[in-house]
Amino acid sequence: MNNEVKDKVEEELEKSTIKRKKTKKDGIFLMGISYVVIPILVSMIIISMHSKKLITDNILDISYIILVAALILFVFGLGMFLCNIKIKTEKKVHKFFKYLYIFSMTIYTVFCATILIMLYGPIDSFKEMIITNSKNGSTEDKICRWLYSEEEINEYLPKEKEDEEENKEEKEPEEPKKVEYANEYEKAVLTKNEGNEDYKYIPVKVGGYDAHLVVIYDPSKIHLITSKAFNTGSGMETIQSMCKRNKGKVCINGGRFKDTTGWGSDIPKGVLIKDSKIIWKDNSGKREIIGFTKDNKLLLTKATAEEAVAQGIRDGLEFGPFLMVNGKATTFNSASGGYERAARVAMAQRKDGIVLFLVTEGKHTKGPNLVEVIDLLKLYGAYNIANLDGGASSQLVIENKLINKPLNVYGELVKGGRKVVSGFGLLN
Repeated sequence: MNNEVKDKVEEELEKSTIKRKKTKKDGIFLMGISYVVIPILVSMIIISMHSKKLITDNILDISYIILVAALILFVFGLGMFLCNIKIKTEKKVHKFFKYLYIFSMTIYTVFCATILIMLYGPIDSFKEMIITNSKNGSTEDKICRWLYSEEEINEYLPKEKEDEEENKEEKEPEEPKKVEYANEYEKAVLTKNEGNEDYKYIPVKVGGYDAHLVVIYDPSKIHLITSKAFNTGSGMETIQSMCKRNKGKVCINGGRFKDTTGWGSDIPKGVLIKDSKIIWKDNSGKREIIGFTKDNKLLLTKATAEEAVAQGIRDGLEFGPFLMVNGKATTFNSASGGYERAARVAMAQRKDGIVLFLVTEGKHTKGPNLVEVIDLLKLYGAYNIANLDGGASSQLVIENKLINKPLNVYGELVKGGRKVVSGFGLLN
């Protein structure tokens, strides 16, 4: 009887050992798979920080998801391995493959790290060699633009030297006439940046908060931009994505959308008009519609969508309140959007047709109020001013770069900007 019990105990012990060996092997397998994937994903994320041509935003989002999953699998596998680390295999062949695996993974990791260091520093000699040796339009040039942003490439490209002899004029150049401006704000608006006839960026303060003012000189180039789809469940986009897709130079968010969860939706709220056509409306009544007419005037009108089109609006959306109409400040709810103070987005036009985009920093109940927005824009000559969707949705994109720092109600950075459904953009 004792022998039977002993045999049974030994049999159970052997089964337990076999099971633990399998668990250990499974843990090693999970760690191995994760270890192969993680360096590749990290490399993709680092490349995307420098250029969006090879690793697009969609691929980047997927990379982050897979990276998190790989890290979870690695931790899970490590736990399985450590819980059974005392279970040893005597076979020499297993030890051989173990050391081969460790050696291979070390070489693999060092290789990935070396490539990233060579491409992105801290020593720039390799980067400089790649950029300066690539010819415009060549395969090397395309690879270069996959890996580096335009700003990085321009840092290393040799600037063309002007031939002073050819540019010399026989006559002495006339002294430019001094232009007198009414004040420093008028000078800031009317003095264009050299080489940029389309817009000018001016950092400002609104109510003590950092803000961003963009002067746009040709209102005919301002158009409505919208997300790629409405009412599909996945149609929302960031302003950065919309602006890039529409080949825009400067873009801001604009209209409202249905938001029952706090995360938004791809269902616009109100009216959207593009190229003099109504592309969305959810109510037949009169609404506060903000838009540019066919003669490029900023029109603020309380009308139905059909009436707004009849009044000449070519690109417009619904939002409010109107802050100034024809030089006179309006009466409005000072807590528009739900808060007396918040991050703000506004659009204005001067009498001379120049358009002003304003986006401020702030969050939740901290930020400029609407009176402070009016006061700032009046200094720069605004004649008509409209409030647009602010708060966590506030976004200003210039040359495919998000300029402001949108924060959610908890004060956390909304990386890349919140996904919304509409806005206005200076398009090529």
